[in-house]
Amino acid sequence: MSIRIESCKINAFGPLQDLSLDALDHPVVVLQGRNESGKSAFFHFLQTMFYGIYPTDAGNHPYAPRNGQPLDGTLDFRRQD
Repeated sequence: MSIRIESCKINAFGPLQDLSLDALDHPVVVLQGRNESGKSAFFHFLQTMFYGIYPTDAGNHPYAPRNGQPLDGTLDFRRQD
């Protein structure tokens, strides 16, 4: 089974705040940025969306926003079938 990520909205996940990414449904998507720009945070957001949150206590999550806002985001994807 394969899946395609179509879009995502990250309201609060570590350094990523109010980020909308659309039209991601391409064979190759390159994410580029300087050090500390959020590339690893984006990877962990995807990992969390597919495999669940760990640690399960969002307040102790390493990507819990420092401003106290709860972890929040959505991911739109489709399966090949």
